[in-house]
Amino acid sequence: MFLDKIRLAPEQMELKTAMDRFDLGPVISNFEQTGGLRLVRDAVFATDLQISEVMSPRLFSLLNGVRSRLKFEEPVNLFVHVDASINASAIYSHDGLPHMIVLTSSLIERMSDAEIAFVLGHEIGHIHFQ
Repeated sequence: MFLDKIRLAPEQMELKTAMDRFDLGPVISNFEQTGGLRLVRDAVFATDLQISEVMSPRLFSLLNGVRSRLKFEEPVNLFVHVDASINASAIYSHDGLPHMIVLTSSLIERMSDAEIAFVLGHEIGHIHFQ
């Protein structure tokens, strides 16, 4: 995939070193298998507003443009979290459900389209690299 070609080699080596050193594979697997990820997803559904293309054509235009440039075709749901801070997060879905990107309301209000597109690309990078 396109994103694999642009990830920094030193970053890949650091991740592998951390995974091996702290034996994180079983921890991550246990989290996924025991419903930890479901709890995180449920918290987003309980506290954040899922938006649609009809509700926010601007954000979806930015998201679709970024997904196209990165050749990222997996489904992504977009959420807005009411918060005065400028922040974003991504939740990888390993079970076939759409991935989730959460943007704070302040981020959407204060950032330009180019800045929001950058943030969306950054979050897609998190999703792609799990």
